Amino acid sequence: MTNEAPRTASMNDVPTTHATSNPKYPKRPNTSQ
Repeated sequence: MTNEAPRTASMNDVPTTHATSNPKYPKRPNTSQ
């Protein structure tokens, strides 16, 4: 969460941050969907 604060909490950033926690998301969850 701290990493998200300094960065732009945009739709692109949200999935990127989750990718680190969730190995399911390669880079963009939108592409998977």
